[in-house]
Amino acid sequence: SSGASPRAPAKSGGGKAAKGGPRTKRVRFTREEVEALLTGYRKYHGSTNMWATILDKYRHVFQNRTSVDLKDKHRNLVKVGEA
Repeated sequence: SSGASPRAPAKSGGGKAAKGGPRTKRVRFTREEVEALLTGYRKYHGSTNMWATILDKYRHVFQNRTSVDLKDKHRNLVKVGEA
């Protein structure tokens, strides 16, 4: 067992690094990141490469995040009714 708690914070980086490297430390999304994600989603929803576009337009907010991090966070916000 990895010993990870089911209440571990949201990841930044998606588990194991390429080539079987060490796991990246999970970093919670800040309130500013969540607000930028939701604003970007409303603005760019349905556009081609939406998550990459949001990441690019709000690069000053999303330090060390990937478009997959944004997608996963949005999915989790929808799941708990916050998006």
